[in-house]
Amino acid sequence: MVPILYESTVRDIPREKKDDTFNRINWGLGLIKDAKSAVVTEELGGDFTAEVVLPVSSQVYPELQVDRIIGLWCPYKTYYRTLEGEHSKNEGGRQPFRIVSISKPMRGMVTVKCEHVSAQTKRIVILPRLQGPVQYHYEYFNDLERVGKLPFIVDLSEIKQDSRYIDDLVPKPRVPVSMRDYLQGKEGSITDMHGVDWIYNGWDITAVKQRGETANLKIMYGVNMRDLNQEEEIRNVRTAMYPYWVKEDNGVRTYVAPYQRDYVRCKYADNYAYDRIEIWDCTQEFETAPTVQQLKDWAADYMERNDWGVPNVSITVDLVTQAGSLGFNADAIKTPDITADQELYLGDKVEVIFERLGINTTARVKKYEFDSLRERYKKVEIGTIKPSITKSLAAVFKKTGVKIR
Repeated sequence: MVPILYESTVRDIPREKKDDTFNRINWGLGLIKDAKSAVVTEELGGDFTAEVVLPVSSQVYPELQVDRIIGLWCPYKTYYRTLEGEHSKNEGGRQPFRIVSISKPMRGMVTVKCEHVSAQTKRIVILPRLQGPVQYHYEYFNDLERVGKLPFIVDLSEIKQDSRYIDDLVPKPRVPVSMRDYLQGKEGSITDMHGVDWIYNGWDITAVKQRGETANLKIMYGVNMRDLNQEEEIRNVRTAMYPYWVKEDNGVRTYVAPYQRDYVRCKYADNYAYDRIEIWDCTQEFETAPTVQQLKDWAADYMERNDWGVPNVSITVDLVTQAGSLGFNADAIKTPDITADQELYLGDKVEVIFERLGINTTARVKKYEFDSLRERYKKVEIGTIKPSITKSLAAVFKKTGVKIR
């Protein structure tokens, strides 16, 4: 699909479906017919960016300016709400990317880096809420006290519950916070409260319980799986805990901790060359001073529940020459061992098979690089696969006696 350059104000207010300037057929400031490459990168719960390379001889080169918008084709699914609360899907379409930098000409070419227009949410400040509760989920963000223009429509229908005010369903900011962090920050965000995924479709932002579907696709190590990246992930693995409890009351300090060599090891600790010990403050876990054994029991239970000693495994699937239009055409990699008949999109679940390890599990598409000119994937990342595959891997390591160094 040929990229299109638009003015920076092509869609700067919440849009009505009947007056859709960006998606209506028009050529904006011009077609970038001679673009050498146009790659879109989107990560689940992460950045949504693009990079376009074109010659200085291009007819649109004089029109390139920071903040102007380039329309690029992406492999996404659009969700439209109906009065019954259901939704339909449109697969594939043009997305708006705002220019953030233009390189100096080099060998007659320039590189234009862009961010999806939704990146503006990083520059909108949500202020602490002082008014009474708001009931309507569509109007919630319009009613919030904020600093910065709000050109987005935010759909929270997926988390709305009957007879509940929206204020009961989403965080109440206590300090100023960016809109992006309010939506999907690590702590205290809507994502943190409800575990939702976000779809950034033009100027519409939609919360969904889980993005993607179950794809009829098998990824097999050594067949259509390029790599199992494990070394870097193991750096952050923790295999043991040294818990302590400390509190000072009226000048009296009470400190509880195991003896020097009596720290708590997780069940997979023997798989590693040395104990990777994490110091852990348990003061908030006990109202009164615990015994050493209570501390150790709490630590063992915590490590068990949070899969300590289990490596985070990421997979990168090389689909440079195998992708079809819109999304990934799974038929393109069909082999006697692989059968599939469905395209692949961000958030989809796929079956992952490690034949040598005897592991059969599922993982989600977490990131892609998409060639917008040829409408095919350059790279798709599956993972991080946790806890299902990491639990299985740890069990295999335990069974076979393999040590991870």
